[in-house]
Amino acid sequence: MVSSLAALFAAPAGAMAMQAVREFAVSGNGTPVPLDPPRRFVMVKIRVGRTKRRSHRKQRSEASPVNERGSRAPSSGPAAARVRGMRQRRGRRARNRCERRRASGAGREPVTALDLNDICVVGNDTGGTVVQLLAVDHPARLSSVVITDCDAFENLPPTLFKYLCWLARLPPAFGLAMRSMSIRPLQRSPLAFGWLTKHGVPRPVAEHYVSLFRRSGATRADLIRFLRGVNNRPTLRIAGQFQHVALPTLVAWSKDDRVFPYEHAQRLSALIAEAELVTCEDSYAYLPFDQTSWLAGQIKQFATANVIKQANKH
Repeated sequence: MVSSLAALFAAPAGAMAMQAVREFAVSGNGTPVPLDPPRRFVMVKIRVGRTKRRSHRKQRSEASPVNERGSRAPSSGPAAARVRGMRQRRGRRARNRCERRRASGAGREPVTALDLNDICVVGNDTGGTVVQLLAVDHPARLSSVVITDCDAFENLPPTLFKYLCWLARLPPAFGLAMRSMSIRPLQRSPLAFGWLTKHGVPRPVAEHYVSLFRRSGATRADLIRFLRGVNNRPTLRIAGQFQHVALPTLVAWSKDDRVFPYEHAQRLSALIAEAELVTCEDSYAYLPFDQTSWLAGQIKQFATANVIKQANKH
């Protein structure tokens, strides 16, 4: 019997955290035996897709359009400005709703497309939110769940990074802020990675993060749309349904986390029936960076125990 693992991380940290974990088989006596050759380990990259922008603006005739009451809509002046502002706000709200729907299906789409079944999903940071959505809304394809420090309950977006949501409404200011992150001292500040990782993000990885936003206009546009529409309604909705989750769940959390409170880990483990809470003492939110070996060992131990339990049932 073979168990598959899929990692949902908001950052390339997933590769570092999971490099020691491979798929394994269980022999007849219940002893885990590494596969030879090892099977392919599935890493699922989550990306909020870009929506194709279409112009709904019709060709304007010389005459002003007639409204429902038979009078002509204003074409200039303060009244016209109010009408244009109202239409722009409606358009933004519609785009935000679309982005939220796409975000809620971000985890389901790759799992369905790759036809993954009986998998253990692992999430960190925003990837942990996706794992929660999967566990509540689409548990049929999952065998177990690992949730590490992430957005949960009312903490989406985290208080420390709400300023990014405000900056996203001013694209030039947002672009300037992202470019400033290429300055190494700023990367260690609380506004960047300072309170996310206790022992620092490796310089090549930090440069990779920053370069994505500096070089790719499409990536910046994706992030801006996401930040404009993100709110805690999805996490508050699923919080009321955790008691229905019947999946074995490992909650691995840092006690010193300054971004994602440790109390949220305690609430998650209390609400989910088959949840187990393990605590890391020397880390912040990015467990895959700060405690790579510890996290990989916890995941491997948890997944092995779950596979053995399933084998004994059969």
